[in-house]
Amino acid sequence: MQIIPAILPNNQTDLNTHAKAVLGLVSYIQIDICDGVFVPAKTNFNELPYLEQMEYVLDLMIDQPEIDLPMYVDMGCGRVVIHLESVRDWERLSKNLAKIRGIVEIGFAISNTTENTLLAEKIDQCDFIQLMGIATIGVQAQPFDDRVLEKISYFHTHYPEKPISIDGSVNADTINKLASAGATRFVVGSFLYRGDVEKNYQVVTELLK
Repeated sequence: MQIIPAILPNNQTDLNTHAKAVLGLVSYIQIDICDGVFVPAKTNFNELPYLEQMEYVLDLMIDQPEIDLPMYVDMGCGRVVIHLESVRDWERLSKNLAKIRGIVEIGFAISNTTENTLLAEKIDQCDFIQLMGIATIGVQAQPFDDRVLEKISYFHTHYPEKPISIDGSVNADTINKLASAGATRFVVGSFLYRGDVEKNYQVVTELLK
């Protein structure tokens, strides 16, 4: 089980501040990379801070991630998430994935309205699965979308070797039901950073024991 803080940075200073707040608590942080096209939000930063002290998941909530995927991997991340609904050129994506497989962990994500078959047909090209606990991606502090529980159960049953990460509305009220369904990685954003970060981290960590 792994708790992964999520950051939707407005700028480099914002990213640095949020990353520093969890130094020593976690081994991975997720940065939501948004282009204002695939999702309404837009993020802006230049580099990954504290690379010697933690690893990063780059969640590419961008249109046509197959184009800029190599550039983001070169930033030094340990994992990358690709939202399958945003891909237009599957051949180009497959070629880029072949180049980075083994260098970084590759995660495939789908929304709760997308058929499971889209991901199932591509499952051999990814190392882990990321599912959404919210209805609209790229926006924090949304209510929990319980449709994700059925998706977790499906992928956990059919592909038990693939770790399942959940992003969106992961908090003290939802984390146990997500774990019971089969999730093993929990991306926590608003709940973690609202108030005392270390205390909030301990709350969700204790619930998983």
